[in-house]
Amino acid sequence: MHGVVRISADPGQHAAWLQEYADLGFEQIFVHHVGQEQDEFLDVFGGKVLPQLRGGAS
Repeated sequence: MHGVVRISADPGQHAAWLQEYADLGFEQIFVHHVGQEQDEFLDVFGGKVLPQLRGGAS
């Protein structure tokens, strides 16, 4: 699974992966959480991942 899907508990790693896609020219990137903790996922991505991306979260 790790070879095909980006899996990590580290918000910084997710930010780095998303920045790689943005640097390649992707204008829209969709993320998905398969677990039951959807509220926590949204809180972490909104508070710790998106702010790390260049240009800020919009």
